[in-house]
Amino acid sequence: FSGTGYPRTMASLATSGRNTAAYVMQQTMLRVKEPKRSLEFYTNVLGMELIEHMDFPQYSFSLYFVGYLPEGMTREDMPPVGQRHQLASTLPGLIELTHNHGTETAEGDVYHVGNNVGGVNGGFGHIGVTLPDVYAACARFKDLGVRFKKSPNSGGMKGLAFIYDPDGYAIEIIAQRQGTGMQTQPVDCFGFDLEGKGGSLPEVAPAPVDLTTGGGACMDAAPFYDFARAPETAGWIMQQTMLRVKDPKVSLPFYTDVLGMTLVKRLDFAQWGFSLFFMGYLPNGMTAADLPPEDSAERMDFLWSLPATIELTHNHGSEKPEAPAFHPGNSSDGVNGGFGHIGITVPNVYEACDRFHELGVEFKKSPNQGGMKGLAFIKDPDGYWIEVINQGPPKPKQDVDCLGVHIEGGGSYTGGGGGSATAK
Repeated sequence: FSGTGYPRTMASLATSGRNTAAYVMQQTMLRVKEPKRSLEFYTNVLGMELIEHMDFPQYSFSLYFVGYLPEGMTREDMPPVGQRHQLASTLPGLIELTHNHGTETAEGDVYHVGNNVGGVNGGFGHIGVTLPDVYAACARFKDLGVRFKKSPNSGGMKGLAFIYDPDGYAIEIIAQRQGTGMQTQPVDCFGFDLEGKGGSLPEVAPAPVDLTTGGGACMDAAPFYDFARAPETAGWIMQQTMLRVKDPKVSLPFYTDVLGMTLVKRLDFAQWGFSLFFMGYLPNGMTAADLPPEDSAERMDFLWSLPATIELTHNHGSEKPEAPAFHPGNSSDGVNGGFGHIGITVPNVYEACDRFHELGVEFKKSPNQGGMKGLAFIKDPDGYWIEVINQGPPKPKQDVDCLGVHIEGGGSYTGGGGGSATAK
């Protein structure tokens, strides 16, 4: 395929799990209250494809993987539904919508959606979609009744927007050609001028859960594989997942040296008290030396065209010992976090985890722990979970993993079977 060189070729998948050049930042997991409502948003509004879904009634949850296909690939190029797992494992920037069965009938909001909501210092901020024309996209979102947090001209930063999905997760809308071709418009779709005056954002209620038209646990997902994608969404990219970090001097070595990502771009905003570090995997055959010059317009354009970066956000001063830590998502400290994890795919999970163990990485789950064998969860320095998953076809599982856990005695995520999930 053309463009950024994704998905990685199957030849690259045959390399060792210790070779980070073959790793893919494949997914960001978000828990949703009701899957039909969410799929309607991600496919119809954002124009993503439903790549595959998996039901696990024995564990009471279902997974729906949505995302954009690489440049040059169409729906017709994909394997038939039910035979896409190998392809999905190589696609960068998928959103794993996770439905825990039963949440669809709960009253009110089910999950904390990140950011500083309800007094919780949430570390997850947003996902970000880049596209050719922010103003045109936002006019379309407005016509579709999407709820806005920020329109292109409101707020301090011009030419970008934030919308909400049905569960309240924030989605940043960003122009792709900020270096060489981005232009602002004097008035946006809500009447704001470039000074942020003259307009207003209406209150829009989230779409209600309506189980009378389907949806819920183990719903029929077939219609979402065949939906008619809006032509206006052509060329859109799932470009980023934003995570706040306490100290970049600690986080950057983890993402570069442990996960093997490249620092693609750093942006400092001293006037607003924060810095951004965009981490990601480069296309096949590309190294950091091949990137355009650091301060060039071409580097900016490359950044916004690269799928699946991690935007590490440092709020200046958060590195101080007395500053509070960020809530990393999931259910902890009395908070039912909706953000679950990011996920990387690797050629061999066991070999990758051997390397992580040698580097002193903290494990949430080693490959043989828990009910699902052959996948793992590690933690970054701020406690964010990172799922480690095999690429390509199924691979043999090992009797004993890096923490000494036997495949028939894996226990739970927190230990058992002769190993410790928190061992380093």
